[in-house]
Amino acid sequence: MRGGIRLENAKSHFEAGFEGGWERGALNEIVTSAGTCFPMPKESPEYCLSQQTPPIANIDQVRETRDRRGFYIDWAWTTALMHGWKYIVQNQAEWFPFDASGDNSSDTRYRYDLTNKFSIPLLKSLSFQPGVEYFRYRNEFGTTYLARWSPSASLSWSFDVYSGGKLGKELSYKPGGDDSEK
Repeated sequence: MRGGIRLENAKSHFEAGFEGGWERGALNEIVTSAGTCFPMPKESPEYCLSQQTPPIANIDQVRETRDRRGFYIDWAWTTALMHGWKYIVQNQAEWFPFDASGDNSSDTRYRYDLTNKFSIPLLKSLSFQPGVEYFRYRNEFGTTYLARWSPSASLSWSFDVYSGGKLGKELSYKPGGDDSEK
């Protein structure tokens, strides 16, 4: 569950607040015929299993439900460019600074996802959206973060027939058209 504030208009939004809930199916331990591994924050499950005497058979995962509390932010900003093109920035982040005592190496503590893209109209309701995404993530294993830049491309198709629009009008090509007509 999340509680926070949200500000928005037709093109952009900003939301931030506190979130809390349960993480169902969180990994607690790995039981094998050669022993039990308790994934610790500084030790990977792979390392724990590699320390057991072979042969290892019957690997079972013991999972539990854990409480999670932290903060989140979600915002997006869109601005019009030339000929109907748009520039879109989207950002989502979560940070869980509380209740770390019961964590193991698979628990998420921090996630940050930033996307920058252009929206290039193909039809009135269909656009091609090339961009780049920056993703940063940290779990409890070690002190380093996973961080990557990656290219992205998507097609976005949306139309509103229910508020009086006509399907033919929604699918027509009109580059640089006035956004107030939508």
